[in-house]
Amino acid sequence: MEMNTRIQVEHGVTELVTGIDIVKEQLRIAMGDGLSFTEDRVPLVGHAIECRINAEDPQKDFRPSPGTITAFDPPGGFGVRVDSGVREGNQVSPFYDSMVAKLMTWGRDRPESIARMRRALREFRVDGVQTTIPLHLQLMEDPEYVEGSIDINFLERRLAGGSFAGHWYSRARSLRPTASSPGPPPRRLLAPRCGMWSLRPGLYAGRGRAALEEHAVLLLARPDTRPA
Repeated sequence: MEMNTRIQVEHGVTELVTGIDIVKEQLRIAMGDGLSFTEDRVPLVGHAIECRINAEDPQKDFRPSPGTITAFDPPGGFGVRVDSGVREGNQVSPFYDSMVAKLMTWGRDRPESIARMRRALREFRVDGVQTTIPLHLQLMEDPEYVEGSIDINFLERRLAGGSFAGHWYSRARSLRPTASSPGPPPRRLLAPRCGMWSLRPGLYAGRGRAALEEHAVLLLARPDTRPA
């Protein structure tokens, strides 16, 4: 049996649905203080998804794409979290892990979380290297994924069948903002705190119908969240 005595890459998903700062709890244990809660007091609220944004080319068997990041503009907004340590001008080395960022979204249910992930992926701009963003966009649109009727061979079947290539791959890339077509000026929203994680002021760029619809849903669902 394998046991990883460390924080998992996906720990942010757990934090989003429980409101518990797992890293903080790990530090408490290391200092001898123990957990600040018991298992019966762990809430599970909503649904969260994580996409690993790697510097890889999905069309070339996920070959690493080292190079210089010439632009890095992560998305924001209600229910969106980005964990990353890279900035514009950083080098992506071929000798280490190719992950550039972890993009996570939270929603009241799975459809809402998927809708936010679609919008966040479209807004996420990483230039200078190939990334897995277009592939994640296609996954978020795939009927099987949306319905939740997938298995461990789902991605392998799609790649083998060419479902994530050609027209769909090009379409996904075309939905992302670029330097020549950055989209309309962003609108800032004041987002309240929710649990232990702060929904920092985000950018709703209004890039496409989905972003506008989610913006409207947000204003209806959270009247205390208003445009600045």
